[in-house]
Amino acid sequence: MPNIPPHTAIIIPAYNENKSLPKLLDSLSCFRDITFIIDDNSEDDTAEIIKRKGFYCFKNTEKKGTSGSIVSGLYHALSQGFKNAITIDADGQHDINYVKEFAEAVEKGCFVCGNRFKKLDFIPSNKLTSNCFASKIVKQYLHTNIPDVACGYRAFNIQKYLKLATKYSLNDFELIYSFLYHAITTNEEFEIVPIPAIYYPEKLWDTSRKEVFSLILTTCKYKQDETLLSITKNLNGRCSFECVVDNTLFHFYYMNSFDSYFIEADLKDIYSYYNNMVY
Repeated sequence: MPNIPPHTAIIIPAYNENKSLPKLLDSLSCFRDITFIIDDNSEDDTAEIIKRKGFYCFKNTEKKGTSGSIVSGLYHALSQGFKNAITIDADGQHDINYVKEFAEAVEKGCFVCGNRFKKLDFIPSNKLTSNCFASKIVKQYLHTNIPDVACGYRAFNIQKYLKLATKYSLNDFELIYSFLYHAITTNEEFEIVPIPAIYYPEKLWDTSRKEVFSLILTTCKYKQDETLLSITKNLNGRCSFECVVDNTLFHFYYMNSFDSYFIEADLKDIYSYYNNMVY
Protein backbone atom coordinates (compact mmCIF):
# COMPACT_ATOMS: atom_id res chain seq x y z
CA MET A 1 0.00 0.00 0.00
CA PRO A 2 1.31 3.51 -0.79
CA ASN A 3 2.81 5.27 2.19
CA ILE A 4 -0.04 7.36 3.59
CA PRO A 5 -0.59 8.55 7.18
CA PRO A 6 -2.10 5.83 9.39
CA HIS A 7 -5.64 5.84 10.75
CA THR A 8 -7.15 7.21 7.53
CA ALA A 9 -10.11 5.33 6.00
CA ILE A 10 -11.70 5.59 2.57
CA ILE A 11 -15.51 5.76 2.54
CA ILE A 12 -17.48 5.06 -0.65
CA PRO A 13 -21.30 5.28 -0.78
CA ALA A 14 -22.66 3.20 -3.65
CA TYR A 15 -26.10 2.73 -5.18
CA ASN A 16 -26.60 0.70 -8.37
CA GLU A 17 -22.98 1.19 -9.44
CA ASN A 18 -22.28 -2.24 -10.97
CA LYS A 19 -20.93 -0.69 -14.19
CA SER A 20 -18.37 1.65 -12.61
CA LEU A 21 -17.37 -0.31 -9.49
CA PRO A 22 -15.17 -3.05 -11.01
CA LYS A 23 -12.70 -0.57 -12.51
CA LEU A 24 -12.76 1.65 -9.41
CA LEU A 25 -12.16 -1.25 -7.03
CA ASP A 26 -9.32 -2.59 -9.15
CA SER A 27 -7.64 0.81 -8.86
CA LEU A 28 -8.19 0.76 -5.09
CA SER A 29 -6.82 -2.75 -4.53
CA CYS A 30 -3.78 -1.42 -2.65
CA PHE A 31 -6.16 0.36 -0.23
CA ARG A 32 -8.45 -2.64 0.28
CA ASP A 33 -7.83 -2.89 4.04
CA ILE A 34 -8.78 0.73 4.73
CA THR A 35 -11.76 1.03 2.36
CA PHE A 36 -15.37 0.84 3.55
CA ILE A 37 -18.05 0.63 0.85
CA ILE A 38 -21.65 1.22 1.83
CA ASP A 39 -24.13 -0.40 -0.54
CA ASP A 40 -27.28 1.69 -0.21
CA ASN A 41 -29.67 -1.23 -0.71
CA SER A 42 -28.87 -1.40 -4.44
CA GLU A 43 -31.21 -3.15 -6.84
CA ASP A 44 -28.36 -4.50 -8.97
CA ASP A 45 -25.35 -6.68 -8.07
CA THR A 46 -23.32 -3.89 -6.47
CA ALA A 47 -22.92 -5.83 -3.20
CA GLU A 48 -21.77 -8.99 -5.00
CA ILE A 49 -19.13 -7.05 -6.94
CA ILE A 50 -17.78 -5.47 -3.77
CA LYS A 51 -17.48 -8.82 -2.04
CA ARG A 52 -16.00 -10.51 -5.09
CA LYS A 53 -13.28 -7.87 -5.21
CA GLY A 54 -12.44 -8.57 -1.56
CA PHE A 55 -13.57 -5.25 -0.03
CA TYR A 56 -15.58 -4.51 3.10
CA CYS A 57 -19.24 -4.31 2.07
CA PHE A 58 -21.83 -2.89 4.43
CA LYS A 59 -25.33 -3.09 2.97
CA ASN A 60 -28.06 -0.76 4.19
CA THR A 61 -31.27 -2.66 4.89
CA GLU A 62 -33.18 0.30 3.46
CA LYS A 63 -32.15 3.13 1.18
CA LYS A 64 -30.54 5.94 3.22
CA GLY A 65 -29.24 8.18 0.45
CA THR A 66 -25.76 9.62 0.09
CA SER A 67 -25.74 11.33 3.49
CA GLY A 68 -26.98 8.30 5.43
CA SER A 69 -24.57 5.97 3.65
CA ILE A 70 -21.56 8.16 4.40
CA VAL A 71 -22.59 8.39 8.06
CA SER A 72 -22.84 4.58 8.20
CA GLY A 73 -19.37 4.31 6.71
CA LEU A 74 -17.95 6.78 9.22
CA TYR A 75 -19.37 4.78 12.12
CA HIS A 76 -17.85 1.57 10.77
CA ALA A 77 -14.47 3.24 10.26
CA LEU A 78 -14.49 4.81 13.72
CA SER A 79 -15.32 1.47 15.33
CA GLN A 80 -12.17 0.03 13.78
CA GLY A 81 -9.92 2.76 15.09
CA PHE A 82 -9.72 5.13 12.12
CA LYS A 83 -9.31 8.85 12.90
CA ASN A 84 -9.77 10.51 9.51
CA ALA A 85 -11.87 9.74 6.45
CA ILE A 86 -11.57 10.33 2.73
CA THR A 87 -14.85 10.15 0.82
CA ILE A 88 -14.85 9.05 -2.82
CA ASP A 89 -17.76 8.69 -5.26
CA ALA A 90 -18.53 5.23 -6.63
CA ASP A 91 -19.11 6.41 -10.21
CA GLY A 92 -15.42 6.55 -11.16
CA GLN A 93 -15.21 10.35 -11.30
CA HIS A 94 -12.45 10.58 -8.70
CA ASP A 95 -8.82 9.73 -9.47
CA ILE A 96 -7.48 7.61 -6.62
CA ASN A 97 -3.92 8.76 -7.36
CA TYR A 98 -4.74 11.77 -5.16
CA VAL A 99 -5.59 9.72 -2.05
CA LYS A 100 -2.11 10.25 -0.59
CA GLU A 101 -2.37 14.04 -0.99
CA PHE A 102 -5.78 14.09 0.72
CA ALA A 103 -4.54 11.86 3.54
CA GLU A 104 -1.50 14.01 4.22
CA ALA A 105 -3.58 17.21 4.25
CA VAL A 106 -6.22 15.90 6.65
CA GLU A 107 -3.48 14.56 8.93
CA LYS A 108 -2.36 18.19 9.36
CA GLY A 109 -5.84 19.04 10.67
CA CYS A 110 -7.28 20.49 7.47
CA PHE A 111 -10.72 20.09 5.98
CA VAL A 112 -9.81 18.96 2.47
CA CYS A 113 -11.86 19.61 -0.69
CA GLY A 114 -11.26 18.39 -4.21
CA ASN A 115 -11.45 20.92 -7.04
CA ARG A 116 -12.35 19.62 -10.50
CA PHE A 117 -12.32 23.08 -12.06
CA LYS A 118 -8.71 24.17 -11.95
CA LYS A 119 -8.67 23.27 -15.65
CA LEU A 120 -11.89 23.80 -17.58
CA ASP A 121 -11.17 21.67 -20.65
CA PHE A 122 -13.54 18.79 -21.48
CA ILE A 123 -16.12 19.69 -18.83
CA PRO A 124 -19.75 19.56 -20.09
CA SER A 125 -21.08 23.11 -20.15
CA ASN A 126 -24.20 22.30 -18.13
CA LYS A 127 -22.11 20.67 -15.37
CA LEU A 128 -19.74 23.62 -15.30
CA THR A 129 -22.77 25.89 -15.01
CA SER A 130 -24.47 23.87 -12.27
CA ASN A 131 -21.28 23.81 -10.21
CA CYS A 132 -20.79 27.53 -10.79
CA PHE A 133 -24.30 28.07 -9.42
CA ALA A 134 -23.36 26.21 -6.22
CA SER A 135 -20.08 28.10 -5.92
CA LYS A 136 -21.84 31.44 -6.34
CA ILE A 137 -24.43 30.48 -3.71
CA VAL A 138 -21.59 29.96 -1.22
CA LYS A 139 -19.91 33.20 -2.31
CA GLN A 140 -23.10 35.27 -1.99
CA TYR A 141 -24.33 33.87 1.32
CA LEU A 142 -21.17 32.76 3.13
CA HIS A 143 -18.79 35.26 1.49
CA THR A 144 -16.27 32.54 0.69
CA ASN A 145 -14.73 31.43 -2.61
CA ILE A 146 -14.97 27.66 -2.98
CA PRO A 147 -14.48 26.54 -6.60
CA ASP A 148 -16.03 23.08 -6.27
CA VAL A 149 -18.79 23.07 -3.68
CA ALA A 150 -20.37 19.75 -4.71
CA CYS A 151 -17.26 17.59 -5.08
CA GLY A 152 -17.58 14.38 -3.07
CA TYR A 153 -13.82 13.91 -2.89
CA ARG A 154 -13.23 15.18 0.66
CA ALA A 155 -11.17 14.44 3.75
CA PHE A 156 -11.97 15.33 7.35
CA ASN A 157 -11.76 14.21 10.98
CA ILE A 158 -14.31 11.46 11.65
CA GLN A 159 -15.29 12.25 15.25
CA LYS A 160 -15.68 15.98 14.65
CA TYR A 161 -17.96 15.56 11.66
CA LEU A 162 -19.92 12.61 13.02
CA LYS A 163 -20.99 14.90 15.86
CA LEU A 164 -22.31 17.33 13.26
CA ALA A 165 -24.07 14.57 11.30
CA THR A 166 -25.81 13.21 14.40
CA LYS A 167 -26.81 16.68 15.61
CA TYR A 168 -28.88 17.27 12.48
CA SER A 169 -31.03 14.98 10.35
CA LEU A 170 -29.11 15.10 7.06
CA ASN A 171 -30.96 13.72 4.04
CA ASP A 172 -30.05 13.18 0.39
CA PHE A 173 -26.95 15.33 -0.33
CA GLU A 174 -27.19 17.59 2.73
CA LEU A 175 -24.12 16.08 4.37
CA ILE A 176 -21.90 17.20 1.48
CA TYR A 177 -22.94 20.80 1.95
CA SER A 178 -23.39 20.78 5.74
CA PHE A 179 -19.84 19.56 6.34
CA LEU A 180 -18.47 22.23 4.00
CA TYR A 181 -20.57 25.02 5.52
CA HIS A 182 -19.53 24.00 9.02
CA ALA A 183 -15.86 24.12 8.05
CA ILE A 184 -16.34 27.58 6.50
CA THR A 185 -18.33 29.12 9.36
CA THR A 186 -16.03 27.75 12.09
CA ASN A 187 -12.94 29.06 10.27
CA GLU A 188 -11.44 25.61 9.97
CA GLU A 189 -8.19 25.43 8.02
CA PHE A 190 -8.86 24.47 4.40
CA GLU A 191 -6.81 22.73 1.79
CA ILE A 192 -8.13 22.59 -1.77
CA VAL A 193 -6.63 19.85 -3.94
CA PRO A 194 -6.90 20.21 -7.73
CA ILE A 195 -8.07 16.92 -9.25
CA PRO A 196 -8.93 15.91 -12.82
CA ALA A 197 -12.52 16.36 -13.96
CA ILE A 198 -13.66 12.97 -15.23
CA TYR A 199 -16.92 13.04 -17.19
CA TYR A 200 -18.11 10.16 -19.35
CA PRO A 201 -19.68 11.14 -22.69
CA GLU A 202 -22.33 8.43 -22.59
CA LYS A 203 -23.95 9.92 -19.47
CA LEU A 204 -26.66 12.56 -19.34
CA TRP A 205 -24.96 15.21 -17.22
CA ASP A 206 -28.03 16.71 -15.64
CA THR A 207 -28.27 17.82 -11.99
CA SER A 208 -30.54 16.03 -9.56
CA ARG A 209 -33.35 18.15 -8.12
CA LYS A 210 -32.59 16.63 -4.72
CA GLU A 211 -28.99 17.78 -5.00
CA VAL A 212 -29.99 21.39 -5.72
CA PHE A 213 -32.60 21.25 -2.97
CA SER A 214 -30.02 19.97 -0.46
CA LEU A 215 -27.74 22.91 -1.32
CA ILE A 216 -30.51 25.46 -0.86
CA LEU A 217 -31.87 23.85 2.30
CA THR A 218 -28.40 23.87 3.86
CA THR A 219 -27.87 27.51 2.86
CA CYS A 220 -31.19 28.50 4.42
CA LYS A 221 -29.92 27.27 7.79
CA TYR A 222 -27.40 30.12 7.67
CA LYS A 223 -29.14 32.84 5.64
CA GLN A 224 -32.57 33.40 4.16
CA ASP A 225 -33.85 35.88 1.60
CA GLU A 226 -36.40 36.14 -1.19
CA THR A 227 -34.08 34.53 -3.74
CA LEU A 228 -33.57 31.39 -1.66
CA LEU A 229 -37.26 31.17 -0.78
CA SER A 230 -38.22 31.51 -4.44
CA ILE A 231 -35.75 28.82 -5.49
CA THR A 232 -37.12 26.54 -2.77
CA LYS A 233 -40.69 27.10 -3.96
CA ASN A 234 -39.78 26.28 -7.56
CA LEU A 235 -37.82 23.17 -6.57
CA ASN A 236 -40.74 21.92 -4.49
CA GLY A 237 -43.06 22.59 -7.42
CA ARG A 238 -40.74 20.82 -9.87
CA CYS A 239 -40.83 23.90 -12.09
CA SER A 240 -38.50 25.40 -14.64
CA PHE A 241 -37.36 28.82 -13.43
CA GLU A 242 -34.75 31.55 -13.52
CA CYS A 243 -32.78 33.16 -10.70
CA VAL A 244 -29.93 35.62 -10.26
CA VAL A 245 -27.09 34.67 -7.92
CA ASP A 246 -23.98 36.82 -7.53
CA ASN A 247 -24.98 38.87 -10.61
CA THR A 248 -25.35 35.82 -12.88
CA LEU A 249 -28.68 34.78 -14.40
CA PHE A 250 -29.20 31.01 -14.23
CA HIS A 251 -31.87 29.14 -16.22
CA PHE A 252 -33.18 25.91 -14.67
CA TYR A 253 -34.97 23.54 -17.09
CA TYR A 254 -36.84 20.78 -15.30
CA MET A 255 -36.84 17.23 -16.73
CA ASN A 256 -39.75 15.31 -15.27
CA SER A 257 -38.53 11.89 -16.43
CA PHE A 258 -35.34 12.19 -14.36
CA ASP A 259 -36.51 14.58 -11.60
CA SER A 260 -33.51 16.71 -12.50
CA TYR A 261 -32.45 19.97 -14.11
CA PHE A 262 -30.38 21.20 -16.99
CA ILE A 263 -28.87 24.46 -15.78
CA GLU A 264 -27.67 27.10 -18.23
CA ALA A 265 -26.09 30.56 -18.03
CA ASP A 266 -23.84 32.82 -20.11
CA LEU A 267 -20.73 30.67 -20.57
CA LYS A 268 -18.49 33.71 -20.92
CA ASP A 269 -19.57 34.73 -17.43
CA ILE A 270 -18.97 31.20 -16.11
CA TYR A 271 -15.48 30.90 -17.58
CA SER A 272 -14.56 34.38 -16.38
CA TYR A 273 -15.73 33.50 -12.87
CA TYR A 274 -13.51 30.42 -12.64
CA ASN A 275 -10.51 31.92 -14.42
CA ASN A 276 -10.45 34.92 -12.08
CA MET A 277 -11.31 33.18 -8.81
CA VAL A 278 -8.89 33.62 -5.91
CA TYR A 279 -9.21 31.15 -3.01
